[in-house]
Amino acid sequence: MAGMQYVLDVTEEPDGAVNIFRAVVYTATGVAQATSLGQATVEGIAMEEVSAADATANRQIAVRVQGIARCIAGGTVARGDSLRTDATGKMVTLAAATVNQRQVGIAQEAAVSGDQFNVLLTPGEFRDVP
Repeated sequence: MAGMQYVLDVTEEPDGAVNIFRAVVYTATGVAQATSLGQATVEGIAMEEVSAADATANRQIAVRVQGIARCIAGGTVARGDSLRTDATGKMVTLAAATVNQRQVGIAQEAAVSGDQFNVLLTPGEFRDVP
């Protein structure tokens, strides 16, 4: 099993608390933890934890936008599954019989809800599942 692979991390200012290894989305002033299923604006994965107090103090965080990132599973995931966000920034498989889903990545290993696992990031790709 390969570990995380750094390709491109960027520094962003969070608008509030962000949990480590969760998807973050663009906002008008920075980034925030993803809060809806299959959110279309996922920037990448937070590589560190930020409290609300830290965010208020203008702390910057690293966000992985390319490469293999550690993520948190929001359900059962098989190696090779195409993934999107759930309502808490965790990774879940694409929904069946749904078009125009925003894929965040591809699972590099199997996981169950709450597990940390590696994901090859493929941001911006729309997928249809028959």
